[in-house]
Amino acid sequence: MEGQGKLISGNGEIYVGGWKNNKKDGKGKLVYLDGGFYEGDWKGNKAEGKGKVVSKSGNIYEGEFKNDMIDGKGKMMSKDGKVYEGEFRENKRHGRGKLIWANGDFYVGGLERKQNARQRKNNI
Repeated sequence: MEGQGKLISGNGEIYVGGWKNNKKDGKGKLVYLDGGFYEGDWKGNKAEGKGKVVSKSGNIYEGEFKNDMIDGKGKMMSKDGKVYEGEFRENKRHGRGKLIWANGDFYVGGLERKQNARQRKNNI
């Protein structure tokens, strides 16, 4: 497929957007079976560039993607009111950022991928 098109996969997911060499490419939206979706840039069938994910549970991420993963700068908002804005690597908070809890508490600084942000905040 080339150009713009719509695909309803065998598992029921729906993709509407750009195609190149039979792969998702350019701008597009993929709607998952559970109602969540990814909308943004695609390259070679993978989320790559800027995009937005809304999960079934109502969590939202908007920012950069690399190789089909959250990677780069972005903002993640959970339905419980927690917000993290900063750097991500391989789907995890990593690097500098600001984490704000629903009660207004916040942490600004560096996070490592394997480190729990709540523990880091309590150790300050």
